Amino acid sequence: NFFEMHPNDEFHPGEHYLAELQRSYRSFLNSKPTSGHIIIICGPAGRGKSLLNTFILREIFGSAMDAGGFLVAGNGFNKALGESAIWYVDDNQSTSNLSAHKTFSETIKKHAATPEVVYTPKYHDSRVIPWYGRIHVSCNDDADSISIIPDLDINIRDKLCLYNVNDAWEATFYEKTEMAELIREELPYFLRWLIDDFEPYEYMLTPVKPRYGII
Repeated sequence: NFFEMHPNDEFHPGEHYLAELQRSYRSFLNSKPTSGHIIIICGPAGRGKSLLNTFILREIFGSAMDAGGFLVAGNGFNKALGESAIWYVDDNQSTSNLSAHKTFSETIKKHAATPEVVYTPKYHDSRVIPWYGRIHVSCNDDADSISIIPDLDINIRDKLCLYNVNDAWEATFYEKTEMAELIREELPYFLRWLIDDFEPYEYMLTPVKPRYGII
């Protein structure tokens, strides 16, 4: 299993991730946007975290952009981000600076809580547009890398899901072109299964508080 199992064997992180993915993909597929959690995946290097965030999600949703400069440093023009369904932050970003870490924590919390973004293309005035995309963060599990994880205060815990990668699980990587072809060949079958056949555990669903749909 890619994700580390909870010690009491009652929580199924892989199933939970699939439930989040199903909700996101279904909402885009049906043109009925919904809000969703911030997804953070932490684990050893060489397990496929970056492949998932930077390539597989792009293939699924049609767009995925590196939002590190925008979310960590607040860098300027964000036309491409405003038009992308997935914002990812890979572990090449640094929030070792306390001010940068605070900015990152507050910014991702805001975008998870409020489905809009200030859209700032070059040579045009800024304007607010709706944005119901998803923010995905990946990091290694060393002390420096996990500094990217936002402050887990009470105001953000309900807005994110933090997954640990199973230490014992090893990814099989192929040459870049071969890997891309294999993923593109298999994804349609996986996504059809995800939409038609996958059923999340009932305890993961939140019909009373449907803001994010999944606990």
